[in-house]
Order: sequence, then structure tokens, then C-alpha cells
Amino acid sequence: MVERQRKDQGGILRFAQDDSRVQNDKRERAVLNRIPKIKKDPGRYWRQVFFICDEYHEFATAGQNDPNGDEKFLALSREPRCIPIVATQSISSLHDALPGETWRTVLQAFRA
Repeated sequence: MVERQRKDQGGILRFAQDDSRVQNDKRERAVLNRIPKIKKDPGRYWRQVFFICDEYHEFATAGQNDPNGDEKFLALSREPRCIPIVATQSISSLHDALPGETWRTVLQAFRA
């Protein structure tokens, strides 16, 4: 479920916790679709977008050999001015939720 609310020309977009892959796809499209618009009108002021997630380890995705999860989104989301703010119980929760050593790649994407 996606809810949208317009306020002062900004937007609030909330994703319900239905399916983490569907949620991630919607989030990626909402943020990354801004890139062509920003490039088309670079002189315009573009508001920051915030990705705020509690219990992030419940939603985190990562590709092992092909970076197609959150590590890719976090790398690309800097250009459309997305600021991720996430909370998880612990690093070990993220480690347990992601395959192999991909948790390190996702964690590094937040540090960059």
C-alpha cells in the first residue's frame, strides 16, 4: 500500500510493510525517477528526499554477485539528493538478514 500526501509543494510518501521487494521497488522508482528531472532543470532548487526506516534489517536486500539491492540504490540515490536514515537492532541483525558478506557492502554504502 502506498499513501501520498501533498504539503507545501513537497510530498510525503509512505510505504506499508507488505512485501520488502515490492516496497524496495517503489522506493527506488520514487527516488531514482528524479534524476532525469534534475538533469533537465539543474538551475532549479530540488528538495532533499529522506528515506527513513526503522527495523531496517527487516527490509534490507543485497545482491551477492550482482549489485542489485540496497547497495545499488544507496550508491545511486545520492544524485537525486536522497538522505537515508535507518535504524536496526544491531549490526548482527543486518548480518543475519543478508546473504554472505553482502551486509558489509550495504553498511559501507551508508558510510560513504
